Formats: sequence, structure tokens, C-alpha cells
Amino acid sequence: MSVSADLSGLARIERDRADILEEAARRAELEIRRYVPVAEGTLRASAQIASMFRAGLITWSTPYAAEQYYVPMAHSHPGTCDHWDEAWARERLPEWLDYVGRIYEGRIG
Repeated sequence: MSVSADLSGLARIERDRADILEEAARRAELEIRRYVPVAEGTLRASAQIASMFRAGLITWSTPYAAEQYYVPMAHSHPGTCDHWDEAWARERLPEWLDYVGRIYEGRIG
């Protein structure tokens, strides 16, 4: 006699989890964008191309991205700064976490 457990339903949960992570990462990028320095918009736009949202990874990829991020400097556009993800987190993380929680409740719960 054998006992089996059918866990095939977990595949759906994994797909839902990946969908939720992608949606949450895209929302975070959209919100963080206003903190990213802008001259011509290339640095801001690079996140939409270089990021792996489904994996929860947001990447800004230009030859000068690291300098803009790590080197404190006076940015000409109001509200932009270095360490833009940290500035966003200080101001918006609780609201974003609520948003993600609502997504989970709607899809998984």
C-alpha cells in the first residue's frame, strides 16, 4: 500500500507568486523613478530595459549609473538624489508593502 500527496496545485501558486513579484517590482520601479537623476532620461529609462521584474530585480544600467548612485552630488532636477532606492524606501515603503499585501490577498488568499 502506498500513500501519495498531489501537490500539482503548487505550480499555480508558484506562477501566482511570480506574477505578484513582477507586479510589485514594476510598481516599485515606477515609484522609485522620480528619485532617479534625470538629464535626458536615459538613466531612468534604463530600468525598464535592464530589470528582471519577474525575479524581483530592478537594475539601472548606463555607463554612469554607479557614479550617479554612489557619489553624492548636487542633482539639478528637484527630488532626485543618489541612493534613490533608499530615499524611496524612507518615504514610500510602508505604502508599497500595503499594496503588495493587497495583491497577495487578492490572488493567493
